[in-house]
Amino acid sequence: MIRVDSAGPIESEIARIGSDFNPAKCNLFFCRGHQFEDNTATIQSYTPGQVVNIDLNIIKHHPSGYANVSVINSATNTRIGEPLIAWNPYFGSGYPYPKSEENFNVTIPELNGKCKVAGECVIQYHWYSINASQTYQNCIDFTVP
Repeated sequence: MIRVDSAGPIESEIARIGSDFNPAKCNLFFCRGHQFEDNTATIQSYTPGQVVNIDLNIIKHHPSGYANVSVINSATNTRIGEPLIAWNPYFGSGYPYPKSEENFNVTIPELNGKCKVAGECVIQYHWYSINASQTYQNCIDFTVP
């Protein structure tokens, strides 16, 4: 888990990895290395068609890059279906940055039996800044009955 700068890019954390780091147990490019077991108190329950508001607190705006919010299979770190929302470019219009890129709604898709079990899926916000060569992520653990 990233402990030094919770708003910093994943690449900065990689530079701080110690000799005790085990990449098999902690994939920094999946939800910033956060583990499901550490987040069981925050699991959300959604239904297909439900509109979910996501309000990000972007501390470091880097113009240029791309971002998306997607449902991700936790076991394989692969996207299920199409992104729920995507931007390319992200923050590309310059200052002032559009609030619609920080506060937006996504609709939970029909997942055809996937994501019923807690820990199986996450909703992942993924932003890659091309200018800064930095990756930012955050995840929501969730289930869909």
